[in-house]
Amino acid sequence: MDSNIGKKLDGRYELIELIGVGGMADIYRARDIEEDRVVAVKILKTEFAGSDEFLRRFRNESKAIALLSHPNIVKIYDVGFTEKVQFIVTVLHKPELLIFDEPFSGFDPINANVLKREILHLRDEGATVIFSTHNMASVEELCDNISLINKSHNILTGSVRELRREYSDNSFEFSFLGEQSKLEETLRPLVREMEGKGIDRDGFLSLSLKLNSGDDLREAIARANGAVDLRSFRQVLPSMDEIFIRSVEMFNQNNPQ
Repeated sequence: MDSNIGKKLDGRYELIELIGVGGMADIYRARDIEEDRVVAVKILKTEFAGSDEFLRRFRNESKAIALLSHPNIVKIYDVGFTEKVQFIVTVLHKPELLIFDEPFSGFDPINANVLKREILHLRDEGATVIFSTHNMASVEELCDNISLINKSHNILTGSVRELRREYSDNSFEFSFLGEQSKLEETLRPLVREMEGKGIDRDGFLSLSLKLNSGDDLREAIARANGAVDLRSFRQVLPSMDEIFIRSVEMFNQNNPQ
């Protein structure tokens, strides 16, 4: 657990939850006890507290923000510069639009999950979240829709779920009990590729296959049930990494420089 949670800064700002992590500072949701309001508190990381250069940059940041007045720039309520802690207190608002650039770059898994939870929370609260990233795993996990940009061209746009189905190559995985050779023999007329995957995490044998056509699925299930004890089957959809690579390669082939 974060050792700062529960602490009170200047006897006034009670730190509730870590909501952001940066290279130089951490940001907490806090309660202003005197004004009975929720605020954001940015705290200089302890490893930089002894550096004159980082102290100068942190203090200059607070001065610069304090001089700005704009609806899209957070208002500073307070600052604190003591020997033990350097902090800036700002309004904690609920923005309708957030834009991130490579939001998970450089984060360890724990802090990346903190940021993911906050992004999903903001989305669930009705905010629109836009971020640019090369991390396709985070796209699968967090995004509803994507636009893939390659060489300044928008080469792919749509729902993540629909695109994964659109790029599907009729791959499936069957889990079963029985003789794998018997299952392969009965499915061979319907598939173009098959590969045994050994025992899955539930203790069943697993066979991955690519059907000649999506229309063959019902027939494949019926044949499998007749040959082995079929326990489950699932469609294997392509990852966004695979879609990214295929889309870019196709675009580059059709648009040679």
